[in-house]
Amino acid sequence: MESIIGAAVTRVVRASEEPAGERIRKFGFSGSLRICELPGIIKAMEEQMSDAETQRLGCACLLNVTAGDATRKQAVVENGGLAAIVASMRAHPTDEVVVRRGCGALLNCAYGDAACKKAVLAAGAAAVLVSAMVHHHGDVEVARSCCCALAQVAGGDAACKQAVVGAGGAKAVVRAMGRHSGDVEVQRDGCCALRDMAAGDDDARKKAAVAAGGPATVVEAMGWHVCDVLVQLFGCAALSNMANGDSECRQAVLGAGGLSALEAAGGALGEPTSFVVGMGA
Repeated sequence: MESIIGAAVTRVVRASEEPAGERIRKFGFSGSLRICELPGIIKAMEEQMSDAETQRLGCACLLNVTAGDATRKQAVVENGGLAAIVASMRAHPTDEVVVRRGCGALLNCAYGDAACKKAVLAAGAAAVLVSAMVHHHGDVEVARSCCCALAQVAGGDAACKQAVVGAGGAKAVVRAMGRHSGDVEVQRDGCCALRDMAAGDDDARKKAAVAAGGPATVVEAMGWHVCDVLVQLFGCAALSNMANGDSECRQAVLGAGGLSALEAAGGALGEPTSFVVGMGA
């Protein structure tokens, strides 16, 4: 064990004397990247924030590490990796590779526990994910990662939900769903994100989802993907949550065809749905 640790320390020390970009190349971004090497990777990203290639490689490293278990995710959080990713995406908002890898890494951490979700938000990830969806509105991979990441974070507590809504998450998700209507992953995660943003007792969040065009977008998704169970389930929950607001929210869902969509989903799923009952059918 000592020889393994000693070798890792030697690699980090030697690499710290090299240019930032070369340092990351030496570490590489394969699954063998060790947690003790994270500070060197993150420092390299911070030192060469204006260098796009360094950021591409750095984000690739962090994307790989965050795909690991909870210990690896936590190591990225504790070493300031989330802040480095957000800073990288802000510095290179139009670089497709940086944004794709950065979004993927943020998504991986958003899949973590409650502490990870809060860390993602604390790093400013909600705003940068929304920005990525604006700058790369035609990129379905970015749309998938961002919709899923926002859904995962909005699945946290009330503060998490509010942070996503406050960053413009509802509007961004609705736009992405409209642009990529044929992509089932975007539709699933978009419905899931709207469901979670509108969940709970806060009418303001429900109104934000409705004002963004959530009801019509969800109904359209359910119509396009009538055979996809997850789109139907998440769509039903999203419509129900939005309708559970004030009378204007309820009317907006009904006016968008929400009741018919809920009834159709119940038929497609082969069972009555409690959401229809909740809508007063």
